Amino acid sequence: MKPELKAIYYKYYQGQERQYLQLLELVATHSLSQVSETITMLEKIPTTVTTEKIKLILEKKEEPVPILAPSAITKKAKETLSDYSKLLEGIPA
Repeated sequence: MKPELKAIYYKYYQGQERQYLQLLELVATHSLSQVSETITMLEKIPTTVTTEKIKLILEKKEEPVPILAPSAITKKAKETLSDYSKLLEGIPA
């Protein structure tokens, strides 16, 4: 067994072998480096490290952010700011 997996077992999974087996399945599905990065991320916040949390983070699907066309208000505001900028450029400093 890899030393990193042993360290994870002794730190989080002693006496929870069933949960550890689920973690090993995650390692097989994703990778040890991804699982380790997720554990490191969980350690940085005040929470317990569990297989369920690791799984949720790893399997979270990134939803693309929709690109919205600028509204009429946004367009008008940009035009107004542009006109104002042009006026200011004409004023000597």
